[in-house]
Amino acid sequence: MSDTPALDALRDVDVFFFDVFGTVLDWRSGVAHELADRFGGDVDWTQFATEWREGYMALLCAAHRHQGGNQKPKEKNRAKRRSSQPA
Repeated sequence: MSDTPALDALRDVDVFFFDVFGTVLDWRSGVAHELADRFGGDVDWTQFATEWREGYMALLCAAHRHQGGNQKPKEKNRAKRRSSQPA
């Protein structure tokens, strides 16, 4: 049994990467609709969701930087070794 041309074309592919948060997935509409249904009011819930996401990302990036996210791998390893050495 032979593969289809589509399967044949993918034979050497090892990994697929998908950016599903905001590119493939429209999360803003779902959040905005749920908030509008639950709380109603004269609020732009899509804008609210967008601003919430921006704030969340800012906190996430700050936490990443605090944990040495802007360090090179060698620097991280060196810092980790120093912190685990006995005094």
